[in-house]
Amino acid sequence: MINRVLIIALTLTSSGLGAVEKNPCIVPHASIGIGMVNAMEQDMGIDARIIQEDKTRAELIDNTKMTEILAEQFAVNEARQEGKGWLSAEEYKQIYYNDNTRNLIVKYTYENNMGKHNVFLTSALVNDNECSVRFNGYIIVKREF
Repeated sequence: MINRVLIIALTLTSSGLGAVEKNPCIVPHASIGIGMVNAMEQDMGIDARIIQEDKTRAELIDNTKMTEILAEQFAVNEARQEGKGWLSAEEYKQIYYNDNTRNLIVKYTYENNMGKHNVFLTSALVNDNECSVRFNGYIIVKREF
């Protein structure tokens, strides 16, 4: 499901039509990058210690204002996954929609200690106060390690 959202977001938006608005959350080792490294460890069994941090690159591909309908979709899914968790779907929606929430599409390139590269497109929600509102997922572009 998350991969479909990423593909749709990439298809419907075109950074080629103009410059992408910069965002201060695009730092290789900040929360979005940490989310991607965690995903590599959990989903692919990659030991993060082999990643050459000084060679990690983050490139902002798209920076889109969050829509109410997408915030609601994420909120309903999150509340459903948590069951009787901490927050209701409406509370999640407020988090995902308020404070100028943006859906960032970021290309991350990682290099390991053998010079091999992994490249991912990630999607994450950030707002005016937080760089870690939600890590939406990733698409593998290239995997060499």
